[in-house]
Amino acid sequence: MYSRTLAPLLLLVSVASAEPPTRNAYLRAPDFWIDSSAGGNPVHQVDRAVFPVSGDSIRVELYYQASYGALVFQPLGSGFQARVRFDVSWTAEGSKVPAKRITEDRVVSADSSVVANADAFQLLHQVTMRLPGDAYWVESELRNVGGDDVLPVAQSHFWCDLAEDGPSGLRVGDLQLAANIGAAEPDADFVKGRYQVLPNPPRRYSKERYNLLFYMGMYYAGSDSMSFQARYRITDLYGASAREFAGGIALITPGFKARFGGLNVVTLTNGFYRLVVEFVDADGQVVLSRERNFQFRTPGEPPSLPDLYVTTLTDEETQGYGAKFLKNIGSPDDPARYEAIADPAAQRRFIEQWWQSDAEERGLSTAEWRGEILRRFALVDQRYADPYREGWRSDRGRILVRYGEPLEIETRDFETDERAGEMWEFLINGERKFCYFVDRRGSGKYEMDATDIDGEHARTRQRPNFYGF
Repeated sequence: MYSRTLAPLLLLVSVASAEPPTRNAYLRAPDFWIDSSAGGNPVHQVDRAVFPVSGDSIRVELYYQASYGALVFQPLGSGFQARVRFDVSWTAEGSKVPAKRITEDRVVSADSSVVANADAFQLLHQVTMRLPGDAYWVESELRNVGGDDVLPVAQSHFWCDLAEDGPSGLRVGDLQLAANIGAAEPDADFVKGRYQVLPNPPRRYSKERYNLLFYMGMYYAGSDSMSFQARYRITDLYGASAREFAGGIALITPGFKARFGGLNVVTLTNGFYRLVVEFVDADGQVVLSRERNFQFRTPGEPPSLPDLYVTTLTDEETQGYGAKFLKNIGSPDDPARYEAIADPAAQRRFIEQWWQSDAEERGLSTAEWRGEILRRFALVDQRYADPYREGWRSDRGRILVRYGEPLEIETRDFETDERAGEMWEFLINGERKFCYFVDRRGSGKYEMDATDIDGEHARTRQRPNFYGF
């Protein structure tokens, strides 16, 4: 019996979803960056703080910092004005409709000397909201507004969630970072209690300002005080350990709000890092933890993001990367080059650069190309996996991963004098190509018997007499 299936023709399309992602699928970008020497001013940044106000409500603060050079100034009288809009919405977990939206407009006035040297000036702004203590997806955007034009300047998208992490009654907000905290002046920006916290990133970083300071908002509704050992760890986002510190005893009392600390980070080189703060009880168990990501960069270097896919790979995934990905879709020498790298952090950097170059050769973004390849791997595991091997290790799985879904599949069922077979038709570089798979043992495991695709090995390159071909 013969049958024919027209496989769907795949189009690589990047579609932005308007729905909030699931929390498990959300990967955070670096929360802020610090110039590695004096003199640099970042173009823009949106940072945030999430504080528990009580046992069932939270306060979210968004801190905007934008260079005047990113604003659109229009002549007005003897000076100039720029109008900007801060747009913030939050959507409860499981909902598709924002629960609330805040829109604030601000007019920035400047004279000609300021506009001429706009990159040396910074716009600072804070938006605050109070929410019930649930999980929310927050979307924030700073835009230029002028006439009919609405131009984005800075965006921030994140989950805020005050899950009960530690002992009963203890709620912990985000771990907040800053490069400098000083006594507040009367007109200081971003004052918390009697402290002035410079927004992230700070305006400058130098040897005179080498401490990475942090604080966490907490709310403890219990009746008994608790003591924990604080432990701070900085790691390279690509897997290399950087610094680890043991802090003092943290005494948490009813109504406890925040804890300040500092880490000497002057020895860190440029790169992406993660700061983890853990509270450890007397038995050595971590009872709660928080983390933030940050970047050290050269002044004037455009802010960038690490490859979030690469930084979240497990050690097991990186160990098998050469056999799974590089061998199947890479150049012949890629697996050997990769296997020669012993350092885990260097392996992740190799993977990042490999995806970038492979996508560039195809005229696609890294996200588009890698998303398509990961989709193919998931597809072949669904179709061709068995209890003894993954789908991509089969002949059909390997070909689908490498060349995509075929334009057409024709099948022949098992008969007395013939084995079951599948004929796959492809269009590769404008030429029609085929692969013929046969189930020689009647076990359901199809092996490639013939193909005319260059570089693929089979018993023959001759097209079999299959459906009249």
